[in-house]
Amino acid sequence: MKLFAGLFLAASLAVSPMTFTGRVQQDPENPSKSFQVTKGGDLEVDVDPGSVYIEPWSKDEVFMQAENIDERNADRLKMSQSGNTVSLNYRDRRRSSSDVRFTINVPTEFNAHIVTSGGNVEERDQLKGDYSVDTKGGNVKLEEIAGNVEIESGGGNIRGETIDGNAKIKTGGGSVTIKTTTGEADVSSGGGSLRMDKVGKRLTMSTGGGSVNVGDVGDGADIHTGGGSIHVGKVQKTLKLSTGGGSVEVRGASGDITVRTGGGSVLMEDITGALAVKTGGGDISVELTPSGTGGSEIYSGGGDIRFYIPQDAKANIEATLNLKHGWGNRWRHYKITSDFKAGKNEQDEDGESMFAFYVLNGGGTKIEIETTNGNIDIRRLTK
Repeated sequence: MKLFAGLFLAASLAVSPMTFTGRVQQDPENPSKSFQVTKGGDLEVDVDPGSVYIEPWSKDEVFMQAENIDERNADRLKMSQSGNTVSLNYRDRRRSSSDVRFTINVPTEFNAHIVTSGGNVEERDQLKGDYSVDTKGGNVKLEEIAGNVEIESGGGNIRGETIDGNAKIKTGGGSVTIKTTTGEADVSSGGGSLRMDKVGKRLTMSTGGGSVNVGDVGDGADIHTGGGSIHVGKVQKTLKLSTGGGSVEVRGASGDITVRTGGGSVLMEDITGALAVKTGGGDISVELTPSGTGGSEIYSGGGDIRFYIPQDAKANIEATLNLKHGWGNRWRHYKITSDFKAGKNEQDEDGESMFAFYVLNGGGTKIEIETTNGNIDIRRLTK
């Protein structure tokens, strides 16, 4: 019996470490560790340097795998747990290794907060929880997050499929491409292009000079680029767009709408409400159904303007054509034309301006249209 008891005790001691939370695989270059957790916990990662890959799975366990750790820095790697929070910290003494990487499995329902000095960060599959990333310059990629997302990169590109929540995304100069966000979105880049296919609520976007492409927006948008083009689908409520010189296209909007471009063309379809459009010199095409809540102004410093309005709209339209005679355009003849009968046509004494006034269905919303050395064409809008 004593021999049996001794063998049992020895076997128990050999096995018992495997039952403790935080068991370690002893490999200096590729250490790993696992922790038992419950859903809704937190992962906190702070590494310098290192790329981080988050892979959700069905287990109530966090498993961390480090790769390419220099044996001289093995003591700088810390994997630990406090309650339902699991942490990974690493500091390379020389910051000389660019191929250090960490692959971390977490439960599907888990929050993740990642900081890295410059490596890439990637989330794969579906994660249900809040997700934040701060990298000094790496790229960030995510597949599907059911939670709020906050991402900042010093200059890398940011790409994502679906965010079921609010999103705050910033990069110092890279591009941003997100397929769908159900909540609010605040996206900015120091100069890269921006793209979002669908935004459920309000959208704020800015870039130092890249192009902007946005699909449908559910609750208004404020978009600015230092010089790129702007293309927007259908937007509910207020819309404010500005570019230093690129073209602007809007495929549908209702509410108060403001568009500014330093010189690009403007195309606006299916607009309802009050509109203020200004370009330094491009052509303008606008389809407007006035709502009676405010007047509209459409101005070009030098392009043609084509304006469409429903036949039954109540409006007062004032069209102004400024004429500047120079060597390149002195033989050109600009004019104001319309499907509607003008109440008055005028030309100033100096021959430098032409005016036309239209009162539709007894009058109503005031609409001012003005260009210089361009044609103005006012047409009936047919759906």
